[in-house]
Amino acid sequence: MLAIGQEINADSRETTIDQLIQESIDILHINTFESLQKSEEAIRLSQEISDDKREAKARLENGHGHYVTAQYNRALEQYYASLSYFEQINDSIFISKAWNGVGLIKLAVEDFEAAIAVHQKGLKFIVSHQENRSYSAHLFNTGLNYAFWKKYDSAFHYLNQAYSSAKRHQHNDLGFMIQNRLAETYLETNENEKAFELFSKIENASEAPKWEICFALAGLGKYYLKRGEYELAEVKAQQSYLVAKEMGAKWDQMKALETMITINKAKNNYLAALEKTEQYIALKDSIYDEKKQKEINFLKLQRSDAEKAALAQKNELTQTRADKNRAINLLLGGILAVVILSFAIFWYNQNQKLLLNKKLKLKNEQLERRTYIIEQQKKELKQSNENKNLLFSLIGHDLKAPVGRLSKILEFVNRGFISEKEQQEMMQDLGGQVSAVSLLLNNMLHWAYQQMDKMESRPETFSLTKEVDEIIHLFSPEMKAKDISCEHIHNTIHLPFADVQQSHIIIQNIIHNAIKFSPKNAKITISYKNEKEFITLIISDEALGMSSDQVKNILEGKSAMQSTRGTANESGTGLGLQLIYDFIHANHGKLSIDSMEGQGTTFYVSFPTKNGNATKSN
Repeated sequence: MLAIGQEINADSRETTIDQLIQESIDILHINTFESLQKSEEAIRLSQEISDDKREAKARLENGHGHYVTAQYNRALEQYYASLSYFEQINDSIFISKAWNGVGLIKLAVEDFEAAIAVHQKGLKFIVSHQENRSYSAHLFNTGLNYAFWKKYDSAFHYLNQAYSSAKRHQHNDLGFMIQNRLAETYLETNENEKAFELFSKIENASEAPKWEICFALAGLGKYYLKRGEYELAEVKAQQSYLVAKEMGAKWDQMKALETMITINKAKNNYLAALEKTEQYIALKDSIYDEKKQKEINFLKLQRSDAEKAALAQKNELTQTRADKNRAINLLLGGILAVVILSFAIFWYNQNQKLLLNKKLKLKNEQLERRTYIIEQQKKELKQSNENKNLLFSLIGHDLKAPVGRLSKILEFVNRGFISEKEQQEMMQDLGGQVSAVSLLLNNMLHWAYQQMDKMESRPETFSLTKEVDEIIHLFSPEMKAKDISCEHIHNTIHLPFADVQQSHIIIQNIIHNAIKFSPKNAKITISYKNEKEFITLIISDEALGMSSDQVKNILEGKSAMQSTRGTANESGTGLGLQLIYDFIHANHGKLSIDSMEGQGTTFYVSFPTKNGNATKSN
């Protein structure tokens, strides 16, 4: 009776283990923590009844849970543990699944070449079971690796194979995932209409998972943005953001915010763009911490691999010594031969130990270097946050005064406290302040966009004299208020080949500073000089001038948050000078400055011409 009871108990536990494994699979992307608990309980119960196969399956699912939570070292241990068992029983399907997990870890740490090799190995085991989901998954992950690696021909090859396999065997959820990746790759290769067709199909599919609908909406936002259809782009990006926020998917929220920032910038809606930029930076900061944790986990994984290698070497040495002792017992009659053999083995072992110590030392040095890099990145992030907080404080202070003043004047006008003549005089004065605020907001937006690593230069030929005329006209109220004259010498010049908007910001900030630091009745002179492969813009003023240290800071890009008051007590943040430095270098230009305190300043800004050709305009 006891034996029968034990058999029934074992059968009951097998059913429980199978249920735990299936539940772990079902809730992996819904509640990963609970999924890990279920797979760990399945491992424990399998060990109690010595069921190696169920234990290997439970370890495989436990590896998936640790992969999702970025515990790569623990995930890799579980994948290899399950792989070892399935290789013993030659279960090709589960061997392939284990290799798929290893490949995902390689992809997560951006070791694309190694990841592709692992997935190719997994495909070899599953090629005779093409109806299995693992076959489609290996094809998809291989294509995904090539897409991230920007090897698009190979990416399309494997992604199309993966989609055909998933569709043929009705792996619908995987099919939506593959279609999204195909559409994203079409966008990256400018095959926009193909991308639109796939994204639209997923958006309108009632059976599509929420995650894939979110991805497709973001893709449609990018599609409409590339076409210049900003209203539609904003609608799709907003929809994607809301779905991503509901799921807690931070990377997908960031993708949607990127699109909305670009749209608002294109529509000159700078305040909305700035608001989205602040949301983007906050998300980026939180993900940065998660990314650092992933890197730390990967370092632990490397150290764990080194420790395993050392343990394997130790076991090998132990086995060698045992073999030597057996040889001595068998060769009692050949003392001399035993001595020679022992010496040879000893010499070999010592060399192996030295080689192992060198390898371990090298691993430790690599670990220390990467740890040092991570610490430096943390310090840079801390400094960046401090600079950001200081900048927002300065901007808030500099915006408060003119906005408050404008509010008061409008209140006085509405109540009839001032005459029409007084209104005109005040409005003329406020015109200069509003221009300064506009410049400040524009500088802030471009600075914030740089923090996202998204500011790109798009060079083209344009009329430099026309840009300068527009900026002079823009600042005419400020110059009139301080009785400053501006002489613009229109000589025949080369056409520059640079980003028009960034060039506009460079010139606008230099002229603004010349006005800001010039006394009343001063003069600003603007001229040009043709060079072999450059056109040099020369802006001279009769302003306060700068010290050699100030000039050095500007030329080295160290002027942010280091600004002084102008001759009419004008304020500033130093962002304009920082943008001058950044944009000149981004456009492969040159900057030099002649200045002495009390004797004015001359900026020399050299823009490149297209291929050094002497194409000219008046």
